[in-house]
Amino acid sequence: MYAQADAGDFNDYGGGGGDSGGWGSDSDSSGSSEWTGSPGQIIAVVLAGGFVLFVVITMIRQKRKEKLTGGAGGGVLRDHTNEIVPAILEIDPLFSSDRFIAWVKEVFFTLQYAWMARDWEKVRPFEKEELYRQHEQQLQ
Repeated sequence: MYAQADAGDFNDYGGGGGDSGGWGSDSDSSGSSEWTGSPGQIIAVVLAGGFVLFVVITMIRQKRKEKLTGGAGGGVLRDHTNEIVPAILEIDPLFSSDRFIAWVKEVFFTLQYAWMARDWEKVRPFEKEELYRQHEQQLQ
C-alpha cells in the first residue's frame, strides 16, 4: 500500500459555508484587507510566485543570450573578421588587425582601471565630451 503525500489542506472551495481562506472582506479604517488563509495556502502562493519569477528570469536570460549569439540556435559568437578586414584594407592599406586588437585591449584596460581607481581623467582621450561628463557624474 502506498502512502499518500501531503499536498496541503484540501478545502472545499465551493459555494457552501465555512471559511476557505483568501483575502478577507474585513478592512480596517485605512481600507487595507488582511490574508485569512492557512499557512499551507500562504506557502503555496509563495511557491507559485517563486516559480513564475524563475520562469520569467529564465526567459529574459534566454532572450539576452539569443541577442548576443545572433539567434536561438547559436551558442557561439559569429566571427566576421574575414569579411571585415578586406573591406577595411580597401580604405586603409596600412591597417593591421593585430595592432588594432592590441589597441582595443589597451583602451579596455585603461577604462577598467580608471573606473576602479575613480580617476576618469585618464579616459578623456577615448570618449566624446557628453559621454565623458556622464561617466564623470556617475563616479561622483
